[in-house]
Amino acid sequence: MTPTDGTDYLDAMTRTCQVIVAGLIMAASTLFALALALLVIPASAMKAQGMPENLLTYLALAIGAANLALSFVVPGIVAANGRKQIAREVPAKTSDAGKPARLVDGQTDTPRLAILYQTQLIVGAALLEGAAFFACIAYMFERQPIALGVAVVLIAVMASRIPTRDRLAAWIDGQAMALQEDRRLLF
Repeated sequence: MTPTDGTDYLDAMTRTCQVIVAGLIMAASTLFALALALLVIPASAMKAQGMPENLLTYLALAIGAANLALSFVVPGIVAANGRKQIAREVPAKTSDAGKPARLVDGQTDTPRLAILYQTQLIVGAALLEGAAFFACIAYMFERQPIALGVAVVLIAVMASRIPTRDRLAAWIDGQAMALQEDRRLLF
């Protein structure tokens, strides 16, 4: 991407910002849904209707497990779709033996792949963050240690994904090779 190529840059940054805002909305929506549920169905009514006493804890456990699994799957889907979009939008020159292909304007794919890394990282973290947020709220209301444990596990997984320069470079190298294959299949 060059400074004169504002359209691609703005599109990529818009997608990134949309993902960030979606993650923030998910956290706020989780709290809103919980607050609404507590207003509509007070704890005494839940108990009187035979609902489990630790319903929020059970939900936190289920949502935590589901979002943990999704946090490994969805970012890969986001990366694959983004990489295929890059492959379709930017024709590449033939690469020298094993080196990443250069774009027509002489730039590498690194900036676009870095933005894609950021996007898929945020998606995975947002899934974990929303579930951890819910687990914390469940713990605050029900004081069940398992809810706190769910939050700790999800936060630990998020922490394990904090990017380093080496991790980012390795991811970009792997995606650059996959991008070459995507382009080969397209053209």
